[in-house]
Amino acid sequence: MRNIFLLLFLAAFIVCVARDEKKTGGKIVRFAHNASPKGADLDVIDPNGSPLFRILIPESVTAKNIPDRSLINHIVPFEWGETEGIYWGRIVNKDWIEAKIAFMPLKKGTLILFGVRNLSGQTLEGLAMDVCTAVSHIPCPNGAWINPRFVSVPGPPDRDLAGHYWFEKVAPYRMKAFSNGEWIIAHPHPQLPSSVGVPAYKPFIYLDSPAFIMAAESIDGKERIFQAWDSPAKARCAFPGNSCLHLEPLLSEKLIPNQITYIRGEIAVTNASWTTISKWKAEQFRQEYKAMKTVLNQL
Repeated sequence: MRNIFLLLFLAAFIVCVARDEKKTGGKIVRFAHNASPKGADLDVIDPNGSPLFRILIPESVTAKNIPDRSLINHIVPFEWGETEGIYWGRIVNKDWIEAKIAFMPLKKGTLILFGVRNLSGQTLEGLAMDVCTAVSHIPCPNGAWINPRFVSVPGPPDRDLAGHYWFEKVAPYRMKAFSNGEWIIAHPHPQLPSSVGVPAYKPFIYLDSPAFIMAAESIDGKERIFQAWDSPAKARCAFPGNSCLHLEPLLSEKLIPNQITYIRGEIAVTNASWTTISKWKAEQFRQEYKAMKTVLNQL
């Protein structure tokens, strides 16, 4: 009996320590709005104060039956707040959608829950969002930066140099999407990776089949940055304009008026192998996503 009480005490102590770490941010990432205004554009900072990656989430939300229009994008200011260690954002475009997002910080990344409600008077078809995960932020009003573990360029941070390095040195060999049970290089022509004559951005090129995960390996091969979703996503191939990963996860095939839908994901840096990353499942974090949904439901 004495041993049982001791075990219960230790369990309670561990839970309290974990909660304290989340409150203080001592061993988990924090989020910084280094772009202006406070849109859905966040730098994720590691516990030592160094930028890990930048997230534009969503860079945009679109519907197939509403062509040539972003229903929301990362530039428009969101309402932001924090509840019980969960960072959240909310935006309402009264003519189209309400979007809510929750982040649960981890040691080197974040779990994400994204919800969208249809406020329009029509069904939104093929509703999807574009999510950008970048290993640099150039230019940046609060100081441009590059994560040197993934991109190595001379001199001060330069967007063009970083983008060309990513296109020529990273993507042809170390940037992959997990699609149809295998990792596929996400580069338009990996055998000829030169960026000479390649448009910096559009027209974008996509893999033929949807993916659930995209990842890129660090220069030394010891780490990988990834984004993963529990919904199929269009996987965008690399382009020379920026050092980033893009997935466009499906939010809903058909979202009727006033209906809300959620998708779950994670963006992080890890030393896990490609095989381990490929086994990512949202159900691994069922309780965490449940807590995040509770927060969003209160907004």
